[in-house]
Amino acid sequence: MRVVRNIGANEYIFSWFSGIRRLALIYESLNIVFDRMLIIFSLIIYGGKSVNELGNKLNTKSKNRILFIGPIPEEVGGPRNGGVATYCWELAHQANKNGYNVYIWSDAAYSFNDEDISIISWNFNNKLKLFFFGVIYYLMSIKILKKLEFLTFKQKIIIAYRAYLLKDLIKIVNPDIIHVLHLLDNINFSLFCLRSPPPVVVTEHAVGLVYEYQFCNKYDLRNNQGSRSLINAVLKKTDCIISVSKFSQKSFLKNFSIPNNLITKYILNPIDISKLPILNKNDEKKKLGLDKKKVVAFIGVHLPIERKGLDILLETFLIDDYLRNNCLLLIITNDEARIYASKFIKSNKIDGLALGPQPWDKLIGYFNSSDVFVMPSRLEGIGLVYYEALLAGVPIVGFHSSVKELEEVLGIYIGERFNAALESKIDLAEKIKKVLNTDFDRNLLRKRTIDNLSWEVKFPEFDSVYKKLVIGSTEI
Repeated sequence: MRVVRNIGANEYIFSWFSGIRRLALIYESLNIVFDRMLIIFSLIIYGGKSVNELGNKLNTKSKNRILFIGPIPEEVGGPRNGGVATYCWELAHQANKNGYNVYIWSDAAYSFNDEDISIISWNFNNKLKLFFFGVIYYLMSIKILKKLEFLTFKQKIIIAYRAYLLKDLIKIVNPDIIHVLHLLDNINFSLFCLRSPPPVVVTEHAVGLVYEYQFCNKYDLRNNQGSRSLINAVLKKTDCIISVSKFSQKSFLKNFSIPNNLITKYILNPIDISKLPILNKNDEKKKLGLDKKKVVAFIGVHLPIERKGLDILLETFLIDDYLRNNCLLLIITNDEARIYASKFIKSNKIDGLALGPQPWDKLIGYFNSSDVFVMPSRLEGIGLVYYEALLAGVPIVGFHSSVKELEEVLGIYIGERFNAALESKIDLAEKIKKVLNTDFDRNLLRKRTIDNLSWEVKFPEFDSVYKKLVIGSTEI
């Protein structure tokens, strides 16, 4: 008599799941050639001549190869502008100028070459391919990825898919160094899935402060403790963390568990001095129709209200008669904040102008028209916009730690420090008025910025990190 066994639904699903996982492991062990050819094919399709140039660069053994992973600015093919995108693009070009073979793996719309730099797009247009290989790599890395409790299943699949792409990109490029431009980029979790990647450098942009000031929800870090634990785990796979300021590094070391072999260093964000000239303030004001009053400028597109304190500045104008009567409030921000600011300005009859994101040639004019740059941030690393204001000879009222560190580096008074956690809108108004009524040497502000924060001055610090990691040194 034959006994027929009834298989329950749960057992059937488990059996199917186990079978798929075994297939994934077989796939990994065989290392199918087609897997790698997909990357090469995408380079041929999207990069044009990039594959030939990629081959020529790989044949150049005398140069160290570095793979940067991060966003690039909108004007060169990226989806959006921002400080991290500018940082990535300018750092890559400085590395190229200083003798490195440079590759950028980015969210650009397509792959292309710029000078001798290969920009390689992680193109997600093929959703079927993303899902298929994402699921396979998810199953292969499930012990790691299931710990990402604060991410959705879709985000985990994308992380797994990028791990799949990155594994083969590393085989093709064979980089001596990988530099991820932001610790909160999920690519760090993709790297965590790989076995024995080359030395990894990661830049952290005030991540410790995000936890210290309870801003986790603004960065999709909803599970505070869980995300902190996972970042601690990522640090074990990282060789060097670069903080964008001294106070940012201090907060990072305080909030995370630093492995004994992890190198930590701070390098102030450098600035491309050629992109923002100093111009005649009166001429620029007349061109833009801003010549009637003193101009108080706020320029910031990333979390302008939640993080950078645009709401604090608007309410400060509301309560202070001097600012209302003698100043024009110039706001350049993202479209959502622009709508909010425009309504506030109109309903409260403030003399102000709220604009959305502007092309760079117009931003040069707006910077040079400003009498003071104000960013009363609740949280800040040291944003590039501070440097841009100083290049235009514009003094600052800003995040207390940022202004303090910049003054220490530049060796001069550049404006006033504001602590949103401890000071009031009345305090902010007084600081703005103090700066407006102080006679600053615009050329000196610019000169000290160039002398201390230009790429020519700061890149050797990055170069030292890269070269020492290549030879395996832990003394940086």
